[in-house]
Amino acid sequence: MRKITLFKTMLFTIALFAGSASAWAQCDKADDFATLTATYQYGTRTTTNGWVGANAAVLVGGATEASPVFPFIGSSDATKSMTINGKTTTIGTITSPTLSNGCASLSFSYGNAFSETNGVSVKIEIKQGGTVVWSDNLINTSVTGKTPYTYSKTGITVSGDYTLVITNNCPSASTSNKDRVSIWGICMTNYSSSTPTVAIPVITPTPGNYIAAQSVSMTCGTAGASIYYTTDGSEPTEASTKYTVPFSVSSTTTVKAKAFLTGYDPSVTATATYTFPTEVANIAALRAGTTPGYYKLTGEAVLTLKSATRNSKYIQDATGAVLIDDASGVITTAYNLGDGITGIIGTVAIYNGMLQLTPVADPGAATSTGKTITPLALALSDLASHQAELVKVSGVTISDITSGTGVFVVSTNYNLNAGADPILRTQYDDMDYIGQTIPTTPQDIVGVVLMYKTTAQLVPRSFADMVTTGVKDVKVNLNVFVSGGKLNLEAANGETIEVYNAVGQKVLSTAAISGNNSLAVNAKGVVFVKVGNRTGKVIL
Repeated sequence: MRKITLFKTMLFTIALFAGSASAWAQCDKADDFATLTATYQYGTRTTTNGWVGANAAVLVGGATEASPVFPFIGSSDATKSMTINGKTTTIGTITSPTLSNGCASLSFSYGNAFSETNGVSVKIEIKQGGTVVWSDNLINTSVTGKTPYTYSKTGITVSGDYTLVITNNCPSASTSNKDRVSIWGICMTNYSSSTPTVAIPVITPTPGNYIAAQSVSMTCGTAGASIYYTTDGSEPTEASTKYTVPFSVSSTTTVKAKAFLTGYDPSVTATATYTFPTEVANIAALRAGTTPGYYKLTGEAVLTLKSATRNSKYIQDATGAVLIDDASGVITTAYNLGDGITGIIGTVAIYNGMLQLTPVADPGAATSTGKTITPLALALSDLASHQAELVKVSGVTISDITSGTGVFVVSTNYNLNAGADPILRTQYDDMDYIGQTIPTTPQDIVGVVLMYKTTAQLVPRSFADMVTTGVKDVKVNLNVFVSGGKLNLEAANGETIEVYNAVGQKVLSTAAISGNNSLAVNAKGVVFVKVGNRTGKVIL
């Protein structure tokens, strides 16, 4: 009787193991998302072991839903997910630390915690030495919100050290928080082969964007191995070109290299893409190009606004305009407004709805000086169609509804004609109107157009760009200075001298005498002086 009982117990145990295969599945390497702090905010998240989430939130399991707690992730907050954003301006990714002993299989759980309409689309890559050696696309267009799903892949044959990268494919192509995917429970098994594998070739220089031709060389850590390579993006074989000496690349080229040795498995393919700028003749062609992209503007463009804030520069030619965002200070040449700049090279991308060029090199000395760009007269409703261009709007009122101080404050929006789109934006802290009194009468305003998402923002270059409506056909070429608390200027006998305060009120009107006129004016701060068709500004 005891033997029968023992036999039944053994059968029960075997059945238990067989029926619970998933619970006992091997997991040689796993994420440690449990070390993260729960948050619904998006940012960079790094675990104790070095897993990194970019533009990621940390959503967790629990009994009751209250963000960042979502029960579909797990029954307790011990289960944590990296939730990667699908925002195209900052694409969400999960990157593992360097993992050892190869990869034979990969699995994880995933789902949508928020209301999404495009399902799940992520790219899964295994990299060695920065080169993708295995990849797969997870696409599920039938995802039900707040429901867990499982991704599982076997038959992977990556040996040695590697890094796992999971990237949100951003199917909505939105600059807002969209296509957010929660991923948790990453599990990998080791892979080993009885045949040794040739070390992956090392290609130098590092792939990236270049201006000048590059000499490409290759090495392999396995003694006696031969390297074969291609420059057309195809997979190398032993029938490809054998590497013997460095070679030059001067146009955009993808180099792939693979090493072979008798008695060894071939190496993983190493890939290096060297990107050279696409040449465009004018800004219209630059704006029409692919974004993100890498370009050289061969034609000349004129500087219309500059600021020390992020070393911003607005440039314009006869076909369009673009904002140069140079936060790293790559451009070291000092330019003046009206200078012509030729040969600008940089990457182009859209940030919050605004096309921006990030320079990679200093263009050098101005190729011309004293150029004039005539502002394009527009209605307020047309500003959004003229990004970065120098424009003029007439007869508009500026509402001080944001700060309420009566003076211009930096980084502040001011409604125009009582509307919130477009607005006047004090984007840069080194403009001379910061701290000056906001005009209360209708103004003719010149400025460049900055976009923030879908809102057009008019950014004046100086206080002189704001002129009281009705003061027409004037030239800002009157030399006015202050001495002894009085205005001083040159005028002809009998000319009319008019002085306006910062809000557009006339505070003085008098006939000039021939030569220097020294005038006491009952006003403080910035005043606007008009003599005939000449104008000037000065601070009293």
